[in-house]
Amino acid sequence: MSASQQSNQSGRVTVVLAPPSSSNAYYASSRNAIVDFMVVYAKKIIEAGRDNVIVLVDKETKKTIGERLPRDVLLEAHVEDIWMRDFSPAGLNSQALFTYRPNYLSANDARLIQRSLTDTVAACGDTNFRGSNLILDGGNVVDNFIDSAIVTDRVLKDNPTMSRASIEQELRLKLNYSRIVIIPSEPDDRTGHSDGMVAFLDKKILAVSPPTTAIEAKLWDSLRQSFGNDTTFISLNSEYKDEVWRGYGSACGLHVNMLATDSALYVPTFGADAENQQRGQSMAKDAEVLGQIRAAIGGINAKKVVEVPVPFAVCRMGGSVRCLSWAAKGPFADRLVESAQTGRC
Repeated sequence: MSASQQSNQSGRVTVVLAPPSSSNAYYASSRNAIVDFMVVYAKKIIEAGRDNVIVLVDKETKKTIGERLPRDVLLEAHVEDIWMRDFSPAGLNSQALFTYRPNYLSANDARLIQRSLTDTVAACGDTNFRGSNLILDGGNVVDNFIDSAIVTDRVLKDNPTMSRASIEQELRLKLNYSRIVIIPSEPDDRTGHSDGMVAFLDKKILAVSPPTTAIEAKLWDSLRQSFGNDTTFISLNSEYKDEVWRGYGSACGLHVNMLATDSALYVPTFGADAENQQRGQSMAKDAEVLGQIRAAIGGINAKKVVEVPVPFAVCRMGGSVRCLSWAAKGPFADRLVESAQTGRC
């Protein structure tokens, strides 16, 4: 496919995706579905015209999708996992690299995964990430890009030798945000991520996915006490069916797992997929939630809302649009785009 002529404008957000490599045994049964989804996702970003996109692929995968995506969005690299959000730098503007060591992976596997990404980025230029020894998944950082970040109390459990105050201070320092909000995690969520619970639609508008009754009161208390009248809350009318894949809860129906950038909202939709329909998802429900989002942000200068259809084969694994992407910004992001355009780092 011909080049997409992505923007070389400095400071533009670059969305980075990494489909499973051809040799990855763990995702072998779902690999085709994941690759197909990421092709659709990348095309949605290109068509929207608000952000750049880079797809990190191994040599064999590059051959497979080379005719389906423009040449200048493909960059040959080997990243060990698909859940880019979790082991990539967090905070769109600060790009702080926390230590990836979740309790659902071995320490060696976690180090290998994160190192595979940092080696790729380093090969294409200076990173200048703000490093931190704090154990924190990127999926547990939801920020508004100016002054606030939301994490769940999983960060307290993952860093038992640190006090709550010292954890909050480290987050303020590395993310460069004045307000750090710690909310209760869902009790049965293996990852404990905040991006399956909340999303900033804009700097002062927060979307909230329906919580379980176990944490509902505490969640709303945490949000209202932290933000007060400073932020508008939108309770999304999403419907979620509790299913488990290899120990991870399904993300099918979680519209809140959207990717926000400076100028766009990439929102997962589920109703067009037959297997999702069998589990209660519908295009009517998608339209209802999308209507809520568009009504909330409104205005002539509002972010562009981009629908990204997610099949059951992908969302059943526990994530979708945000979980599977890293939103990069800064010189290293610009360098990734240049590297894809030239075909080399």
